[in-house]
Amino acid sequence: MATFTALYKMRIFNFEDVMREMKLSHAGTSTAISRWQSQKVLKPIRRNMYVTIDPSTDAPMCDKFELSSKISESSYVGWHTALELHGVAHQPFYNAYVGSKSRFKDFAFEGIDFVYCAAPFEPTAENGVITPKGNPYVRITDLERTVIDSCDRIERAGGIEELLHCMEGISLLDEPKLEKYLALYNKAFLYQKVGFILEHSKEHHHISDSFIEMCRSKGALHTKRLNSTGDSDTYLCRWKLYVPEDCVIEKRNYQYEYTRIS
Repeated sequence: MATFTALYKMRIFNFEDVMREMKLSHAGTSTAISRWQSQKVLKPIRRNMYVTIDPSTDAPMCDKFELSSKISESSYVGWHTALELHGVAHQPFYNAYVGSKSRFKDFAFEGIDFVYCAAPFEPTAENGVITPKGNPYVRITDLERTVIDSCDRIERAGGIEELLHCMEGISLLDEPKLEKYLALYNKAFLYQKVGFILEHSKEHHHISDSFIEMCRSKGALHTKRLNSTGDSDTYLCRWKLYVPEDCVIEKRNYQYEYTRIS
């Protein structure tokens, strides 16, 4: 058991990690992992991925955020899962949206579904994928990148209603970062969506009128629907968007020129 201590520091590891750390042969590593599983000091997560067990609680020594960050060399926490870790999600989900350059098969562990999402660009700090202070085991999109990603894939934010609730929990956004991540995507429809969503709360998030106008000017030339769930039935002339009526009437007091489609 003494040799197992080093793996507690790693928390999540694979067969090769054990062989390298313990300086064991292939056969010796197989024997050791089998023994530790029977002793219930580690637990398999999926093929060739293990987690150490906390002896005081008999629970895995990781949460879904840490596990998401270790699925592949490039994996990171994103979308609604990142909103949860940033502390602004309206409600927790029993899944984890995991960005990664390399594809992996979706899987479940400890009641959480881990969902593969293709990384839209290189997951570097320059592109908004960071290791938060005080948590060296996690890689996550920063708040501004999380907002842009969530606007791009609203369904991964739990839908427009959940996203708007999450936005209420954010007190400040860095405008230059938002602009940088929008430029990385370079999608007219995304400018349109971000502009509409942030115009709801520009004072709360300290977003300038010039940023909103930039989003509007770079938005799509043709009319779009905010989401594809079938409830985008209210047309906003200013944004050339069909949105759910609740986004206009119930969620905010912002005055739009809109038309309800019956």
